Amino acid sequence: MKQISLFILALALAAILTGCGAKSKAVKEEAKIPVSVTAVKLGTVEQSLIYNGDIEAEFAVKVFSKIPDRIESFSVDEGDFIEKGKPIAKILATTIEQGVLQAQAGVTALRAQESNLALEFERSSRLFREGALSKQQFDAIETQFKAIRAQVEQAEAASASASASLGDATITAPFSGIISKRYLEVGDMVSPGMPLVEIVQME
Repeated sequence: MKQISLFILALALAAILTGCGAKSKAVKEEAKIPVSVTAVKLGTVEQSLIYNGDIEAEFAVKVFSKIPDRIESFSVDEGDFIEKGKPIAKILATTIEQGVLQAQAGVTALRAQESNLALEFERSSRLFREGALSKQQFDAIETQFKAIRAQVEQAEAASASASASLGDATITAPFSGIISKRYLEVGDMVSPGMPLVEIVQME
């Protein structure tokens, strides 16, 4: 009987020790928590702030074309920012281009006549000094030569004016700003009284 009691006591102690070992193992396994390690670095922390508010225009200007014709192209649209002097639109200016070509052709023809009369005037001057040409004949040739020179100067001025008008076919921004409104489209006819766009200069 005593041996049986000792045997039961030994079994109980073994069970207790086994349970404690399992519990200790479980505690050790639960204690294994994964840890992530990151190296410390120097850097910049960016912070963005968003504010609500109203933007008011300092002033607004409508831009017009100086010449009447169709709009060939637009370089800007509503909402675009444009710098002073940059192109806004291009006008075809067909009539002005034809006028420039005609003026240049007229200058070329008159210069040819001037060259011929210059030779004639030089020859007449020599003959007049030698007494081989009368004063009346010399005066007539001199008058023709002066007249053609005046015509050449007028034609050159007209050609320069036509070329300057052709430069007006490119509409540029009078100042830097935002295109707040575009009134016309490519292909539309434009006249000096019709605005192309409105530009606003922001504060």
